[in-house]
Amino acid sequence: MKTNLISKIFYPFENNTSNFLLILGSCSFLILCFLGYQWEFISDGIIQMHMATYKEFWKVLINNLINTASLSLLMFFLARLIYAKSRFIDVLTVVLIAQANLVCIALALFNPMLKETTQAIIPSMVNGTIKPDEGMLNQLVWLSFAAILALVFILFFFFLLVQGMKIAMNSKKGYHGIIIILMTLLLDALLWITRPYIN
Repeated sequence: MKTNLISKIFYPFENNTSNFLLILGSCSFLILCFLGYQWEFISDGIIQMHMATYKEFWKVLINNLINTASLSLLMFFLARLIYAKSRFIDVLTVVLIAQANLVCIALALFNPMLKETTQAIIPSMVNGTIKPDEGMLNQLVWLSFAAILALVFILFFFFLLVQGMKIAMNSKKGYHGIIIILMTLLLDALLWITRPYIN
């Protein structure tokens, strides 16, 4: 049972139905939008999130749709180049499942407790007036833990994206994974530079 659950988490595309993954990915997308609206952060890149001013929910929804649609179209273009029978719905499902990691990152980095800690520490660090007492050290430990956790989920994002895309485009070649990662990072940089988001 435990092994089966681990397989479903780490190898979801081989151990879950396509319909279940699509529903799960869609739900995680909506949760990410809700968290962005509730905790006031913007997903301004494929793997980037930053604090932002308050936005109506529909604006947060469209901004996240920009990320999901752009990555899905890019991955579908790559998939069709490699395997002509690749389906867009399969690619979209892969992208949505990979992006579920962004929900975990948001929970780690933008929750009200950590936000309060960050707002208390950052000004002191910038001004050079930070006092390393026990309370401050505890806060720094929590910030460090959250940052490490976010890094783990970013790596898992790419792990799932590569794994799912290789299945979607019927590929067994290792260098295709490198191409997928590089194209995603380039798209992330392009979105960060052009910023096609609603303010």
